[in-house]
Amino acid sequence: MYLESTTRASEFAAEAGKWARRVWPRFWPPLSVVAGVVAVFWKLVLTKQYTFLGSPDLANQVMPWLGAQVYAIRHWSILLWSPYEWFGQSLIGQVQPGVTSPFTFLLALAPLHNGQIQVFYVHIWYVLIHCAAGLFAYWLFVDLGCAAGPAVLGAIFYATGGFCGNTEWPQQLAPAIWAPLVFLFLLRSLRGRAPLRNAAWAGAALGVSWLCGHHAPSIALTYAVAGVGAAALFRRGARAEAALRLGVLFAVMALVAAVQALPAAEYGKLAKRWTATGALTWKDKVEYPEHEDSGLRPTDLLHLVMPGGGGLRSDPFTGTVALSLAGLAVWSSFRRREVRMFLLLAIAALLYTLSRFDPLYGILYALGPMVEKSRAPIVALSVFHFAVASLAALGANALISGGAAQC
Repeated sequence: MYLESTTRASEFAAEAGKWARRVWPRFWPPLSVVAGVVAVFWKLVLTKQYTFLGSPDLANQVMPWLGAQVYAIRHWSILLWSPYEWFGQSLIGQVQPGVTSPFTFLLALAPLHNGQIQVFYVHIWYVLIHCAAGLFAYWLFVDLGCAAGPAVLGAIFYATGGFCGNTEWPQQLAPAIWAPLVFLFLLRSLRGRAPLRNAAWAGAALGVSWLCGHHAPSIALTYAVAGVGAAALFRRGARAEAALRLGVLFAVMALVAAVQALPAAEYGKLAKRWTATGALTWKDKVEYPEHEDSGLRPTDLLHLVMPGGGGLRSDPFTGTVALSLAGLAVWSSFRRREVRMFLLLAIAALLYTLSRFDPLYGILYALGPMVEKSRAPIVALSVFHFAVASLAALGANALISGGAAQC
């Protein structure tokens, strides 16, 4: 009996070891991404001494939004209309409160105290959004052919550096983090890999970005997708296929985003928007000087490598390591189509942020749908830093492989 039990235990241990060796390689990279994000934001997760809610707008506007919505969700309702200010306000029409955001419903899972959300759980929720950003980026980089190590490195940079790392507003952060998933499915579609299905998934991810809060990051991401799609239309021999895939993508995006876009359009026609130039109706354009004031100056580009360039909504700081790895990707793998695409995407997004000094931005302001409504060209840093993170992952992959990535 003893020998039989020992044999069975040995067999069980051997099977468990085989299972661990088979499963562990799949789980350690995502776990490493989450651990890296937590290591950066440890003050919010592991202590109760710090907060990102120190500004008046976050404390007096964002927290009441979240509190009212979470209370409603916990009572099996959705707060489409808030009776707590003025004579009532349409929360879903304002867009920014994120009534339709999946992250708002995620926060509703946290326990309440005296019917109110607890600041500590808001901190954890905020870090979980960064973890989601890192995991989305990791899946993209693996799909681009990166080994686990470089993919983890690029994902951690994307989630904790650049726009994601320097943006305090959850409703600005949440729409931006869908860029890796959008491009994961978009690039699959353009490569001809289940093209229509992946185009639909790209449209769904882009539509969810529109559900998550502020419209400015979603506008920048939508224009990035449109730019990549327009480039695909100029390729010979595949124009009809590319047009069909883009049609599917934007049709699905419109269907998903309609949950938020239709109430916003209806409310926008009835409401006035207060900006630096006064109260504006739906028909009024946000004047161009406001766009200039919410963009970068050429001297701010120094802060791509030097900290200290905090702007109105974000910080251009990228860091020498990420930029060096991105430069390595361009130098070693420039023949690869994705490298050229991410390089052009980064340059275009950076020029977009230089609204005062970029005449092309003026053309987009005058002719591009929704550009004048965004009012914040600096938010295009979300696309710039996404492109840099992608190049950094490809550069790290080229570094460890000792050569250029496969074309």
